[in-house]
Amino acid sequence: MRVALDLLLVGTLLSGLTALVIDPVMLLVRLRRWRADARDAAIRELANDQRHIANLVVHEEESLQFVKHWLTTRIGRIDTRVAQFFGKETALLSQLGLAYAILKEGGWSFLVWQHFRTRTGRGKLCQHTDPLGLRTRPRTVFGRHLASRDREKNRYQLELIDLALKQKMAFTGRKE
Repeated sequence: MRVALDLLLVGTLLSGLTALVIDPVMLLVRLRRWRADARDAAIRELANDQRHIANLVVHEEESLQFVKHWLTTRIGRIDTRVAQFFGKETALLSQLGLAYAILKEGGWSFLVWQHFRTRTGRGKLCQHTDPLGLRTRPRTVFGRHLASRDREKNRYQLELIDLALKQKMAFTGRKE
């Protein structure tokens, strides 16, 4: 029994030390090849963009101009919606600070402290914080993040359309 416990102790120590050594070693390996990884990622991204552009070049220039106009309009609409609903700059940290200020000035700080200290009054906390909008603040910030992802996807598509139009003009020998 004593030998088994000693083996378990040694095995635990060795696995802990191995875990401590493996992570820095792998970091050094990744640092040595970061240039090659960055180059490979850029080549893959360029090949992906070229594949998309090849699919777009076969379309008429008027169609591509229409899609470009539509994407520009869509990006503008998303920006306007986000700015109207969330404001120009809204961060989760500022929303939490606003929520804290509302709670502090509203006199709810004792209720929140009591809830987190004793874990009682669960229903009361939800009843009092919901009218203040504290439960919906993270949801709105998450909604803004989703809208910005949609906007970035549309911007990427707009860049592809621009590249396809430039490639089409280069093939025909026209200037912009």
